[in-house]
This record gives sequence, structure tokens and C-alpha cells, in this order.
Amino acid sequence: MRKLLLIAALGCLSYTASAQGGEKQSRIMLNIGAASPSGDFGGKNIEGEKDGFAKTGALISAGYAMDLNKNFAFGATLGWRNNPTDIDAIVAELGGEEAGMTKAEATSWRTTYLTADAYAQLPLEKLNLYAKGSVGYGFSNSSGLDLEGESEWGSYEITQSEAKSNAPVFGLGVGLRYDFGKFGLGAEVGMFSTTPEFEYEYDGEKETLKQPMTTVNTTLQLSYRL
Repeated sequence: MRKLLLIAALGCLSYTASAQGGEKQSRIMLNIGAASPSGDFGGKNIEGEKDGFAKTGALISAGYAMDLNKNFAFGATLGWRNNPTDIDAIVAELGGEEAGMTKAEATSWRTTYLTADAYAQLPLEKLNLYAKGSVGYGFSNSSGLDLEGESEWGSYEITQSEAKSNAPVFGLGVGLRYDFGKFGLGAEVGMFSTTPEFEYEYDGEKETLKQPMTTVNTTLQLSYRL
């Protein structure tokens, strides 16, 4: 009887240790870095209908992830991206001082987004390598423009108000994280894209434009295991 109880006790201890070793880990992450425009979004040709004249800006995101097992995880991310408009490039394309321009101002392109994320992970002791795919929804603002000048025909003013639009977003990325205790430090490189349809008004007529807003992002990450 004692032998049977001893075997049962050892079995329970073995099961408990196995369950603890297989516990799902979860973490929260903060990413901060740069978002560099790609393709039409960063184009600087005034004749290009979809050229956004966007410059490298800031990207900030907060996320949560939970392991399904040691190789796969899922989570969610709330983020904000801000890309200034290259007003100097716009002025140069329009002729600059030769065009008698006296005022040139522009607001930035902005996107706030929420995504669901899937991770494929390769844990190497304290180092974790991963690839990530994200899909979700974004809320974007287009760049506003305000130009004024003087010409031989008199003064002129060109304005374009900011427009708002919502559209699906998606992203792909790869990264690494080094864990020390419950904290982790890492870096991530990825692509993030959305194509909202903005509505503008010119001379009393409304026009729509599907604007690609794609960036290549490089961020540093701070994480905490819950």
C-alpha cells in the first residue's frame, strides 16, 4: 500500500511539474521607433496623383501577446503613426520663390490603428526570434495644405483641408527579444500599410482618392511578462 501511495505521489508531482512547465506566458509590449514612407506615399512628383510627399515620422504602439505554445502566440496592438509632409519638396515642385510663394504650411499624415496579431516564435534560452502578421482597422487623416503667394496677376491662395477616412490595415514584421527576468528588450522591423479613400472638395466639386499609406518601420521594444 505504501508503495502504491508513493508511486501515486510521484505521479502527481510529475504531473504538477509538467503543467507548470507548460503554462502559457503572456506579455505586454511598448514599441517606439521610426516609420519611413514607401512607394507612392513617399513620392515627390507634383504630377503624381497619389504621391504623398510624406517624410519619415514616428510610430508608437502598445501590444499584448499570449503564447499558444512555445512556437506560436496571438495578441493585439493599438498604435499611432505620424508622417510629416515634405513641404519644401512641394514648394520646389511648384517653383518656390520664382512662383512668388510667401507662405507654405502642411499638416502631417496620421493613422491610429487596432490589429490582431499572430506570431511564429523560435525561443533560444533567453533570446526569442519571431515573425509577425497583423490585420485590423485604421483611422487615418490626410495631410492638409495652405499655400499663399504673389504673382504678376495678383495674390493667390491654395488650400486643401485635412480629410478623414477609415480602412483595413495589415502588417508583416520580424523581431527579436532578449528576456531578463520578467522584462525584455528587443527590436522589430516590419511593413505596415493601409489604403484609405479620402474625399476632397475642389471648386465646389467633391473628388475621392485612394491613397496608399505604406511605411517600413524600425522600432525598439520594451516588454513585461505578466
